[in-house]
Amino acid sequence: MLHEIAEPYTFVADVVLQAFSNPAFHREKMALLAHGMASAIIGEAMRDGSFVIRVERRIPLRMPGLKLAELVLLTEESWNRSARSGAIAVDISSVPLKMSSCVNLRDHAQGCVVHCQWTIAAAIPLIGRTLEKAVAAELVKSSQREAAQTLDLIRRY
Repeated sequence: MLHEIAEPYTFVADVVLQAFSNPAFHREKMALLAHGMASAIIGEAMRDGSFVIRVERRIPLRMPGLKLAELVLLTEESWNRSARSGAIAVDISSVPLKMSSCVNLRDHAQGCVVHCQWTIAAAIPLIGRTLEKAVAAELVKSSQREAAQTLDLIRRY
């Protein structure tokens, strides 16, 4: 399933990318958006002109009868400031779901828009499409929440 999200920011693309390409921004963002999740940067590097960061998030699950105590999300983001683009890949432990996104930033009169073209693929017979739609809806909500809550952080970069 393909799903597009266009999130407006009140800063120009170069400022947003400067923040997205800074490990300190990611540390502050993880603390700000923790919401009961344990998060850690497990790798960061410059690779082929792009800043690459890997983050692990542990999400506790509290459901009766569920043997799985937590989900582990591994996210890899890469940001190329000169191309004004990025890529995001998400791996969720114990869930047959693949998620990735190509990202482009475009300036406009009030700042910039971060365009994410997500590919969401669930390998679960019968209910896979329903899971993909639910994940897409959650991506929209989390994208809006993250953009709103990180504006003060971006201002510092």
